[in-house]
Amino acid sequence: MRRTIIVVCVALALSGAAFADQDVTAAYVTKDFSSLLMPKSEFLGFIGNDYQRLFIHFYSISQDKRNPALYYVKGSSEAKGIVCGFEGTITVRSIVTFRKMHWGVDDKYKDKGVQAEGVFSASYELREDRAQKHAGVFAGQMKLDWFADRDGTLRYDDMRIDADDYSNNQYTGTWMAYSSDKSKTANWGEYRIPNSGDLGAGIGEFSPNPKYCSHGWGTYPGCKPGEH
Repeated sequence: MRRTIIVVCVALALSGAAFADQDVTAAYVTKDFSSLLMPKSEFLGFIGNDYQRLFIHFYSISQDKRNPALYYVKGSSEAKGIVCGFEGTITVRSIVTFRKMHWGVDDKYKDKGVQAEGVFSASYELREDRAQKHAGVFAGQMKLDWFADRDGTLRYDDMRIDADDYSNNQYTGTWMAYSSDKSKTANWGEYRIPNSGDLGAGIGEFSPNPKYCSHGWGTYPGCKPGEH
């Protein structure tokens, strides 16, 4: 009986390894992910425990020529009508590929010649201009889903875009004012917002919970006019 259990456990372990993600950081870190890191849609975001709406805009992203794991970012943030420009960095932590790829709804991309699919994980720090009022620093972790097409060209992974829970370019972290030692949660992403509690009420796509309409989400359907 014991031998049978051992054999089963080994078989399950080998099966799990066959579908485990593969770390390809060394092979992919020199490739340029700049164009993929630029959002393809408007970022959705919030700041603070009351889920105040946060707008994040990236104006440019460029890879360091000497250190390919480092990317420079320029952009701006906006919350409660206050706009602050920022500059900062995204630093690669790991790049992995899936042994079992996701082909999209109804296996739409299964015969499209996709060579690889994976996740680009990094840390980020975005420093707002100190000369501006209410300025501070955004810092945390981010993840980007990508794939390599039949020619090996890196692509923004939108193969599952028709799925109700689709998201990409996800940032989780904090914001801390230069004048304070207390931080606020600040998360944003495309199509969905990571770790956003009960903020998102939509099923097929993001829409805010009506109780947060007055926290900057008033332009969405379901919110009463003037609830900003």
